[in-house]
Amino acid sequence: MVSGDNDQGRLAAIFLHGHDQVIESTPSAGERALAGQTVVAIGATSGIGLETARRAQAEGADLILTARDPDRVQRVGLELGASIAAFDATDTSRLERFFADLPEIDHVLVIGRVPYHDVARVAGTRIRPGGTLIFIGDTGIPTKSLSLELAPVRVNCITARSGDPPEDVAATAVRLMTNQLLVETRMSG
Repeated sequence: MVSGDNDQGRLAAIFLHGHDQVIESTPSAGERALAGQTVVAIGATSGIGLETARRAQAEGADLILTARDPDRVQRVGLELGASIAAFDATDTSRLERFFADLPEIDHVLVIGRVPYHDVARVAGTRIRPGGTLIFIGDTGIPTKSLSLELAPVRVNCITARSGDPPEDVAATAVRLMTNQLLVETRMSG
């Protein structure tokens, strides 16, 4: 479990699966930690996904948003000045075509239930070394084995408890992307 104060001073408590030690750092004043980086957010048109996209944009990220509902993804894309794509991320062939058309990216954020191994396999080929693949919402993701498969891409899973404010979960996700929250994993064997 990761604990820390968010921007509103409330205590954020979010589980980061597969990790043993958390190290926090603070950015320099006025620094936009994601400037010049690209974040792909799958399922980012409401709730935690939308809040995380907003925070990533505030840190300077270029956004590519995807969701199933074309009207919602277009509305959010216009609000955030993001590139958009409307498709069902559970459609593996469509997911493959989407990532095949992208240049290298820095971070992929996946919100909700999607075939995690398909997303990791496809997205992992497009993420720059040192980038992140963050899943939010599903506790059954084998982050340790995916981290080994995708290294040097960092893989994290954030499981928010019922009632956790979306802004707390979003703050944790962006801190992982910006290396303000480094999570060390001890691999056994």
